[in-house]
Amino acid sequence: MGYEDTRKALDTLNGELMKRYAEDDPLMLDISGKPELQIKSFNPLVYREYGKIRNRPPQVNGSVALRAFLAAPTYQDSTVICAAVEAGSQSYGFVLDSDNPLDVANMNDIVRKLGHSNIQLRPTD
Repeated sequence: MGYEDTRKALDTLNGELMKRYAEDDPLMLDISGKPELQIKSFNPLVYREYGKIRNRPPQVNGSVALRAFLAAPTYQDSTVICAAVEAGSQSYGFVLDSDNPLDVANMNDIVRKLGHSNIQLRPTD
């Protein structure tokens, strides 16, 4: 699946995620690790990348609200997918990895829970 097709599929899923969040019933995602992005705002999307030496990311562990999926094109019409989550008053972006079986299982579970089992995505599609 190319970037444009992946982005359209993620737009569909994001609509469902926004609806659930607005209804105070966000989809929860279990996270354990350090995020790649600090999200300042979802609308409009404002974020910054964490650094290796300065502005280092915090460790995030637990069940957090999944707010949206972010997508970025890469070479060969591929896509990097990020899970944008809210943990307390902070928001973070975690890159989902297609080589990580847990990330693939989480992505498939989210698609199924949102009622779109016809959408077939892999984290780095």
